[in-house]
Amino acid sequence: MADWNGYIMDISNQFDQGVDDLNQQVEKSVGGFSQPIPPTRNFLPNIKVH
Repeated sequence: MADWNGYIMDISNQFDQGVDDLNQQVEKSVGGFSQPIPPTRNFLPNIKVH
């Protein structure tokens, strides 16, 4: 009979590592959104706002 427990534990560990990696990538990406957004006029200098 095959050792399914070892196989399932290996797959589970790989899944956990993938989730951890994904969480780190999301935290890194979301960190960029926490920076202040400069005013729009800095991006559109030729448009006059009334």
